[in-house]
Amino acid sequence: MLFYYESWELIKSFMGLIPINVLNILNSLKKNNYSLYVAQMQSGKTTTYLSVASNMLFYNMVKEIIIFSGNRETELRIQTQERAFNKCTVVWGTQLHHFKPNNNKKLYIWDESHYGQTKNQQVHKFLSKCNLNANNNEQNNNYLLSVSATPFSELYNINPKYVIWSVYNSQYWSVKHMLNKQIVGYDDIELLIKEIKLENKYSIIRYSPKYNIKSILEKYNINYILYDQTHNINLDIILQNKPKKHTSILIKGKLQMGKTIQNKTNIQFCIETSQHKKTDALLQGFIGRFCGYNTNKNTIIYIPNNIINNGELNKYIDMFENKTIYPNKGMNLIKNGTNKKEVFN
Repeated sequence: MLFYYESWELIKSFMGLIPINVLNILNSLKKNNYSLYVAQMQSGKTTTYLSVASNMLFYNMVKEIIIFSGNRETELRIQTQERAFNKCTVVWGTQLHHFKPNNNKKLYIWDESHYGQTKNQQVHKFLSKCNLNANNNEQNNNYLLSVSATPFSELYNINPKYVIWSVYNSQYWSVKHMLNKQIVGYDDIELLIKEIKLENKYSIIRYSPKYNIKSILEKYNINYILYDQTHNINLDIILQNKPKKHTSILIKGKLQMGKTIQNKTNIQFCIETSQHKKTDALLQGFIGRFCGYNTNKNTIIYIPNNIINNGELNKYIDMFENKTIYPNKGMNLIKNGTNKKEVFN
């Protein structure tokens, strides 16, 4: 361990060689066995935590890396597995039940930690089995790093000393930029679809039987493709070429967090259909897929006006700018904080 501390001082003297977010997380984990990394959507969270993991392995802080999530989306699991290096074990969704920890010292990375937080459910049982305790340093001599763009219940509950806020460069396209340019409100979905001047591109619409989207598209002679759990398509292959006629892609249970859309150029617009979408689900949806670097800033994201007018997106922007005001309409939240059934309480 003496080698590690001597080397750490050497690392700090060459700080410019390590990205600032990686260095901040390493510094936090040096002091605390638990830390929360908060970074906006598509800002490089995975690259950052994998760099943290490789450094901790190199300096012999840990012997193993476990990346886990309560999320069950297959595409996101595959994306994470493809990005992880060979010393990382990815444990996803139902796999949490089968994981058996050994005695090696580990870094556990809880990806999308806002998801599946309810006590006595899959993630909570996994944490208990591994002797991990979110929100304190009692990690059975291991490390726990939770990572999320929308960790509202964590921020309401945990000690601020555990929180690492991401630092961005000027090229990052954030929710603040989008709210002033790309995010547009609407009141009636049929009227919206009728009035949009369609280009020979794609639109992506969150499918909901409640709004009879198929009938609306058929009424206005708009082609559509179904993209749900039973209609698995390679979205990026479809999006890489312009269609001969405007085509809507109706999605259900997809593109809800983390998943990267590689080919965005040919997407004219997206429509969120739910009138009561929670803030974290809203941000992790279409908004999150068009944040980031080298994104398509011209794709319009239509969101019901009642959601835009509730002030939650402005609270999210303020959350990163001032670290004081957090959204309060998240999946794990009630009016005055969390619902007391979450693992961070």
